Amino acid sequence: MEKKVLKEITLPSGKIAVIYDGTGEDFLTAVENAEAVSGGTPGFKDIVISLMELLVTVDGKKLAEPQLRAMPIKDFLVLYRNFLEVLG
Repeated sequence: MEKKVLKEITLPSGKIAVIYDGTGEDFLTAVENAEAVSGGTPGFKDIVISLMELLVTVDGKKLAEPQLRAMPIKDFLVLYRNFLEVLG
């Protein structure tokens, strides 16, 4: 099943980010992934980053944490803010 687009954003760099609607399964998967990465109880940031990996594309490509970490700060902050606004 194709996921519903919640928001499309042009990042400061000109790249296009798309935020998709998620499910409870996406959230639980994000928590499990964050637990594995943190080695214990994940923090809010860990879960949000894991959710972003599942529900965001940039220029049509899925994200992974290394790409988020390497993203220019202006792009990251615009994407992070919009992600929280849309899903918050």
